[in-house]
Amino acid sequence: MFKLIKELFSLLTPNQRSRFYTLQTLVILMAITEIAGVASIVPFMALVGDMSLLQQDTLIAQVYNASGISTEAQFVFLLGVGVLVMLFLSALISMFTTWRLAMFAAKWAQKSPIACIAITSSSAGYSMRSAVALSSPNNLPMNRFV
Repeated sequence: MFKLIKELFSLLTPNQRSRFYTLQTLVILMAITEIAGVASIVPFMALVGDMSLLQQDTLIAQVYNASGISTEAQFVFLLGVGVLVMLFLSALISMFTTWRLAMFAAKWAQKSPIACIAITSSSAGYSMRSAVALSSPNNLPMNRFV
């Protein structure tokens, strides 16, 4: 499997490799923001379910006291706005990353000999075969399996 990945990676030009690394960074950023967006919902829903959490010795109560907000309702509202902003930013980063991945794949598919990768099932597990379409001198595709 690593041999196949090395072979596929060797088909990338240095510029494409640089874009690939940038996209990997974006994917990691997207994953972190998705986790943060979903995780931001939990304290908000806990607070909506039990407003007495602001009177107890909890982290959210410490944030409430440090914020200087006068009413509990206003704090819950602003916390809800914060959750929405976090989810919105997460969605924006996700859309941007997905768009950049699609653009990279489209450009790479036009310039690369790789047609597709198919994972086929075998009795001993999974084996990976890549169908490679190589261009012949008269632009007729020649298929081979690696």
